Amino acid sequence: MSAVARPSFLVGYGLTLRSMEKAAALEKENRLGEAAATYLQAHEQRKQLRAIAEVEKQFAALNAIDGVEAVAPEGAFYAWVRIQKKDMDSFALCNYLLEEALVVGVPGEAYGKGGQECIRFSFATALDGLLEAADRMKLALDRL
Repeated sequence: MSAVARPSFLVGYGLTLRSMEKAAALEKENRLGEAAATYLQAHEQRKQLRAIAEVEKQFAALNAIDGVEAVAPEGAFYAWVRIQKKDMDSFALCNYLLEEALVVGVPGEAYGKGGQECIRFSFATALDGLLEAADRMKLALDRL
């Protein structure tokens, strides 16, 4: 599998492993300051990988809902989610999700032309809350 085709978390794990190997080699050479800095770098890489894994779980839960298409943004905590339900624009869908699923979104139409099928959601909260919101959305949207 080429590096381009690998999921980001696999590439990241490879980077972290190389950092750990480099740190161990520096320790053996008694270059402890450099080893410590390299271990800290590997720790930061692991934290970033955990965050990426959480984002992937959130969007997998949304994409598992029939008629929903969500793409994880890079570098932001807002996501555009396309929800295709007959006879409902983004304003109606937002109202429905608020009333039926207790999930708040901003209608895509509020951002101009082309946003009719989209809702903007914030995912700046804990993973458990986001997964629960996705479950409630699924239940509500399945009733349509």
